[in-house]
Amino acid sequence: MTEYMIELYAPRDDCDGVAATTARLSRHIEVVRSIFVAEDETCFVFVKAAAVGDVHAAAARAQLELERVVETTFDTGERPILKGAS
Repeated sequence: MTEYMIELYAPRDDCDGVAATTARLSRHIEVVRSIFVAEDETCFVFVKAAAVGDVHAAAARAQLELERVVETTFDTGERPILKGAS
């Protein structure tokens, strides 16, 4: 499955709302993790899905308004580190 990042508006002082949003979404799609950036009033939710259309469908079922959805890649840190590289 592919991992996608969903960007959502989240009011600055609404941690409970962010948790509720993630919970609603997780009923419809696999939620990997979420990050709430209160200063920017933004929530990033990382999900796994077969296709980007599945992400949009899950968000619609969860009654969420998305700012954007992008495919992501995950760096496991298992790549060799090159000496002298910065």
